[in-house]
Amino acid sequence: MQYFSVETASNQAAKTAQQAPWIIPYLIPLQFLLVGPGEELLFRGIVQGTLREHFGKWSSILLASAAFAPAHILALTGSLQAALASIAVLFVPSIVFGYVYERTGNLAAPILLHGCYNATIFTLMYVAAKYAPQGASGLLGVGFGL
Repeated sequence: MQYFSVETASNQAAKTAQQAPWIIPYLIPLQFLLVGPGEELLFRGIVQGTLREHFGKWSSILLASAAFAPAHILALTGSLQAALASIAVLFVPSIVFGYVYERTGNLAAPILLHGCYNATIFTLMYVAAKYAPQGASGLLGVGFGL
């Protein structure tokens, strides 16, 4: 998005992390214990699973992703255009999570992948905030769907 000069919204968790980087190491395990399992049980287990019964595999992945990405709007701050750009960014990993679920037939796989994805983002935020706080705002701007 930065390459195309498209503004993305900030994520509330990212703003908190930037203001108080000490909290980030506590947020990382939560990605594996709460966020990954909660979001994947809902969007893959319930939404995608139900949609698959009516629309098939690929349609269910796309429709569940179309529900997953905008669900994060409550955590985003910024203009409507920036929020829409962030939602578009979130759509991509959601498709990957959905595909992994369909490929493995096991919710544990997208739960673990989602936790790893978010934990990696938080780790990058921590490194940026701790070692390059002036340059951290670009990384923290998108929030990557946390």
